[in-house]
Amino acid sequence: MKNNIYRYDNIVIGGNLPAILFSYFNSCPIFFTKMKSPKLFEFFQHNFDISSIKFKPFSKEFRTPKGIKKFGRYKKEVFEKYCFLLSLAGMIPMADKIVAIRINEEAGEVKFSTKGNNTVKAMFKRAYVFDDEGVDGLPEIKKKATDKKYMVIDWADVRSGAVHEFDLIETKDKFVNKIWFYPSTRVDINFGLTEEKSRKDVIIVSYMSKEQIEDAEYSDMFVRRKAIEIMKGLGIQGMNWGWLITGEKRRMPIKMDYKRREWENMGKNVYSETDKIKFNNQTEEEIIKHYLENDFEKTYVHRINNKLSERWNKLVNVL
Repeated sequence: MKNNIYRYDNIVIGGNLPAILFSYFNSCPIFFTKMKSPKLFEFFQHNFDISSIKFKPFSKEFRTPKGIKKFGRYKKEVFEKYCFLLSLAGMIPMADKIVAIRINEEAGEVKFSTKGNNTVKAMFKRAYVFDDEGVDGLPEIKKKATDKKYMVIDWADVRSGAVHEFDLIETKDKFVNKIWFYPSTRVDINFGLTEEKSRKDVIIVSYMSKEQIEDAEYSDMFVRRKAIEIMKGLGIQGMNWGWLITGEKRRMPIKMDYKRREWENMGKNVYSETDKIKFNNQTEEEIIKHYLENDFEKTYVHRINNKLSERWNKLVNVL
């Protein structure tokens, strides 16, 4: 593969869900330095219809201190399915092997540097860029992304206080803005338990500046401390620990163990567009709506999707 020069009319650059869907609807090969799967807490709106892309209507209810909040299908589920479809159709020719991309617009050439220190060349007529991470040779930046706002995600395993009614707690503060609870995936911890009795771990979402991320007072320890205080204020208690003389249950304090921290800049560079390089900042909802309203051309990968969906439905009916 490294000795060949590939030729494409259009290519897609970026590894996020909008890029994956754009590639699907336009039957374009897609390249990326990093696959950016949606977060576990990212959903479509509960009233957004995605049945036209072969997903059944789905609505999930999350219990919050203010009542029930509805969400649609997990975006991660859609991402994984369409990555699979594009792979079957040969639309992700280099998969996760790319470490750097360099575009030579004048020559209509793009070079992909791979993990094995090889270089693969391709010629293109137009490139649609969704994500500029690891990409060189792009047009002039009109407005540089600011680093004032980062989404910081802290994962923690709940050792005590994991059983309660809530799925989501939202606050008005940027520091510990949302606390998402999800059934723990730790081995055997929820074996044989119903959803109501399952033990939950947490994802804590905050919004910080770069300076705050580097400040010890905004570290994961203080995030967990504040999250625990919020949980206690809502009546969440630690696990049972015997009985008091009064006959009341004795409770351990709520305890969380640090798992990992992630963060990403919420800003994006704004580039000047050219005839050969176009930038797309549409959301996944906007892309789906646009192509379904305009009756997009049924492509090879679309026919694969139809065939798989038909066979799956037949299998479900038999079972």
